[in-house]
Amino acid sequence: MNTEINRVLDAPDVRANLAARGIYVRTGTPEAFNTFLNSERKKWAQVVKASGATAE
Repeated sequence: MNTEINRVLDAPDVRANLAARGIYVRTGTPEAFNTFLNSERKKWAQVVKASGATAE
């Protein structure tokens, strides 16, 4: 499924259509996405902790 999604999102007409709406796509492997998500969780967890924000 990842291969097909990447194929569609890499099509020039799809990219142009999305870019016209302010959406910029970054394709890759499931492993690369997992690495990205883990780094984002770590980064934003530090920001939230430093801010003192809490969920109600």
